[in-house]
Amino acid sequence: MDPEVESTTVEPATTEAGGVDVAGAAQAGLAPASEEARPVDQTVLAWLLVMANAYRSEGLYRQAMELYWELVEDYPGTPQSDAARTVLLEIALGYGGSGVRHMARSIYERLL
Repeated sequence: MDPEVESTTVEPATTEAGGVDVAGAAQAGLAPASEEARPVDQTVLAWLLVMANAYRSEGLYRQAMELYWELVEDYPGTPQSDAARTVLLEIALGYGGSGVRHMARSIYERLL
């Protein structure tokens, strides 16, 4: 038999100005945590790195660099971010060695 389920209505907490107290709701477990609090899926990051490397080997440098930058900037401290940073440095060295110093410089400065 189906157990009886009681229906409960929860009113959102409000601030003095009448707005919804999102921070208070999150602390009470009534709202989702921020994006930063979510655990990072290492498998997905690994596949993003594989995809970036595939784009690079196919000569699709714009797409590759977009993914490398996403890994470096959005997921710092991960192994995939470190690998992407290394590849971006290699790309910058290539630009510098082929006389396209402004591209190399922009990569170096963004990595700071």
